[in-house]
Amino acid sequence: MIKSDAIDFMIIGGQKCGSTFLHHVLDEHPQIGIIKGESPQFESPDYENGDWIKLIDDCKKMKVNYQSVIGIKRPNYLCNCDIPSRVNKHVSRPKFIIILRDRVERLVSAYYHYMGQGFLPHRNINKGIECLLNGNYAQRYLRSPELLNFGLYGKYMEHWLNYFDRRQFLILRYDELTTDKIGLIRKCYEFLEVDTDFIPKKSLQKRPQKVEYDPTRLRIKALKNSLQYEYNSDKTRLFVKEQNTIDKIACKAIDLLLTFYDKLGVYEKDDLTQRSINLINEYYQHDVTLFNNVIGNNFD
Repeated sequence: MIKSDAIDFMIIGGQKCGSTFLHHVLDEHPQIGIIKGESPQFESPDYENGDWIKLIDDCKKMKVNYQSVIGIKRPNYLCNCDIPSRVNKHVSRPKFIIILRDRVERLVSAYYHYMGQGFLPHRNINKGIECLLNGNYAQRYLRSPELLNFGLYGKYMEHWLNYFDRRQFLILRYDELTTDKIGLIRKCYEFLEVDTDFIPKKSLQKRPQKVEYDPTRLRIKALKNSLQYEYNSDKTRLFVKEQNTIDKIACKAIDLLLTFYDKLGVYEKDDLTQRSINLINEYYQHDVTLFNNVIGNNFD
């Protein structure tokens, strides 16, 4: 099978590490084009359905129309063992951009994100983390195991390097979004071999996607999400719902409720205990060592 050169690069991870911000700033560059939204076409069942063919065709059309460096974004790809072989089979010499975050911070952010989307129950973060680590959610909430897997950077990078050369990867730190945002963006430009002097003024002020931590706001937003989205049969995927009039009216009412709640000036957040932090760090201890052995203490 002939490999396609339509996809020049992929933003493949990590989850809840700032990949959406990278998507925005790179897409603003006149020499770069990125397929809108996320591109799960190399995942199952999309891959088996042949959706990757249309994705490559769309990238080809974009490249012809804009003569750009073309990319896609899917942060779940990094920690999915099926993806490297599939990409290697169909895409010719792609580059990969990865941004990684402290494992504890990433897990907490992802946990709240999943609660908001209905993939996990609403409960105190410390109780939730304990249930997650003990595997108590695995049977009822089928996506819960991936929350921990998405922090196994060393394990999955080792797997990716079985298929691709280390020079095809740019690995960034989430901390750079606050300490040296311009420097981080220019690293991406240099890696993609485009004009490094361009400043993405429109997207530069954007922040990484905000996660809702306030328990009350989280429950209100989850109610709104239930009116905007629907799930597949095993509740592992979310799809935009075709809303009826009642759904739309209810969503507007919820927006008013959120506005009222914000005006009250009340903000709550369950603090992570030191015990929970220790449990998470203990879980990832081996992977930290593995990552340093595979990549090195310095990412460059």
